[in-house]
Amino acid sequence: MKFDQFDLKSSFRDARDEGIGSSLSSSHTEPLTPSFLLKGRREALQHFLSAPLAYPAQGGSAELKHAASSFAGGGTDAEIILCNGADDGIVLTCLGLLSAGDRMIVQTPSYQAWTGIPRALGCVVEFWRAEPEDKWRPDLEKLARLLRRGPRPRAVVISTPCNPTGFAFDRAGMDEIRAMTEHHGCLLVIDNVHSFSGSDCSPIPMNQISLGSCSKALGLPGLRLGWIITGSADLSASLDRVQSYLGTYMHPAAELLGPLAFSSASQILERSKRIVDRNLRLIDAFMEERSESFGWVRPMEGCVALIECLREDATRLALHASGAAGIHLATGPAFGVSRRFFRLGFGTNLFGTSLERFNDFLATR
Repeated sequence: MKFDQFDLKSSFRDARDEGIGSSLSSSHTEPLTPSFLLKGRREALQHFLSAPLAYPAQGGSAELKHAASSFAGGGTDAEIILCNGADDGIVLTCLGLLSAGDRMIVQTPSYQAWTGIPRALGCVVEFWRAEPEDKWRPDLEKLARLLRRGPRPRAVVISTPCNPTGFAFDRAGMDEIRAMTEHHGCLLVIDNVHSFSGSDCSPIPMNQISLGSCSKALGLPGLRLGWIITGSADLSASLDRVQSYLGTYMHPAAELLGPLAFSSASQILERSKRIVDRNLRLIDAFMEERSESFGWVRPMEGCVALIECLREDATRLALHASGAAGIHLATGPAFGVSRRFFRLGFGTNLFGTSLERFNDFLATR
C-alpha cells in the first residue's frame, strides 16, 4: 500500500516543529482535566491512582463498552467496538470492510482519512461534492445519480456534522440517504465525530456503521477514546477480526476516566456549547468587520467552519500568518476544497485571544 501525505496532520506537525503556538484551526473543544472528572469522587480517585499499568482488556472492558454504548445509543454492547480515537476507527473500518477495486462515494469536503486510506487499499473513490453556494448542503439527487452510475458502491461515507463545514443533515435527509443506500445494497458509513447531540436511541439499520469519539464535543482528545457502532453482528465480527491483529488496547486512563466522562456527558456538552456559542458571537463580529475580505456559511453544529478568502489565496495568507503572527491555519486542500478556504476551529477558551491576534495581524497588511 502507498499512502498520500496526510495534509492536515502534516500542517499541524509543521506548525509544532516551527514553534507556532496558536492555531485557529483546532477541531476540539476546551480539553478537560482528570481533576474535573474526579472531583468529589474519592473512591474513583483512589482507584485511578492505585490501578496497575498492566495490559487492559483488548478492545475495552465491559464497563467501558456499556458506558460508551449508553452514551452513543443505537446498539447493544455486542454491536459497539471501542478504538483508540476516531482515526483508529477509520483505519479499522476501512481495513475490515474494503477491498481493492471497491467503489466508494465520499461526501466532500471531508476528513482526508476517508479518501486516503481507501485509495491506499486500491479502492475507487468518487466525491459527493457540496458547494458553498448551496450552504455546503450536499445535493441528494447528485447522490442518487452517483449510486445509479457504474458498479454498485461498497460504501457511502457521510459526515454529520461535517468536518470542516459544520453542515448537519436533518432527520428527513438522513432517512432519504438510508433509503437510497439500502435500495442499492451498499454500506452507509456515518462519521458522527463532531456531533454535539449526544445519544440517538434509534435502531441502526443492518447496512449502517457509525463512528464517534470523545475528542471533540466531550473535550477529551488526549484520552484517545472512540467507538464504532454497527447494525449487524456480521459487520461487528469483520471489524473485530481486524482489531485482533491491530492489538487495540484502551489506555488505562481511558478505562478509568471514560465511564466518568460518559456519566457526566450532559454537563460536559453544556459546557462545550457555552464556549462555542460565545466564540460564534466573536466570529459574527469579526466577519462583519472583515466582510470585504472573508465569507462563510455559519455552521449548523460542531466547532469548525470553512472561511473563504475573497481577496487572496488562503495558503498564501496561512504562510504569512504563521511567519508574522505565529498563527496556524489549515487550508482547503487538506479537506478536498480549493485554496481559497481555511478551517476555523472555535471550541476552546483561547479562541478569542487567537482571533484578536489574527485580526491585529490583518490590520498590519
